Amino acid sequence: MEDFHVQFTAVTAQRTGGGTALMYASSARQLLEASDKNAKQLVLKEFVDKLRDRIPSADEFDAGINEIEFSDRNTRSRQLVKYLLRRLDRRLRPGPEPNYDNFSIEHLAPQNPAASSKVSNRLIGKLGNLLFVPEDINAALRNADPMAKLAKLKDSNFPIDENLKVATEWNDKAVRARTILISKMFREWILKIQPSERKVNFSSLHL
Repeated sequence: MEDFHVQFTAVTAQRTGGGTALMYASSARQLLEASDKNAKQLVLKEFVDKLRDRIPSADEFDAGINEIEFSDRNTRSRQLVKYLLRRLDRRLRPGPEPNYDNFSIEHLAPQNPAASSKVSNRLIGKLGNLLFVPEDINAALRNADPMAKLAKLKDSNFPIDENLKVATEWNDKAVRARTILISKMFREWILKIQPSERKVNFSSLHL
């Protein structure tokens, strides 16, 4: 349900007219009234199928991701950006999960560069230009050139995606390409709802 609402509500801002709330209420009632585990399994299968039918298309999700931005001048999406970048970092990071309370949003191309920037102001806040890093790394990077920042991240073995690993320059084209890559990664291996035939572990449910 979390992954569904990331796609449906947070990223693409779909409107339901109350239909989704009614679907939840109806499925919850059916689950309570189900007589045995097989009946409960059927209710949950039908519920997941209904969620799947409402998942936004790839084009809708890509368009929604492209609209998300965060900067000092536009902070409205701060929490959503932190959430998305945290999930991205967790997917790329080997080993145990770090304390994300000590992480902050870093702009690869700085918001206030010391020298001229190859990234235009309209793209500074896009997801393709953002990273989620520990505060000590954020402080070390400061307003450095994007390629200098990437070099420091690589030297510290910080987990980065393929676009950043192979980047030879950082400009508008690179930001757009990484924004598309992030959207694709979320669609393919983070937000994909599991097949409806997957069995539910009822021992973990309080029914």
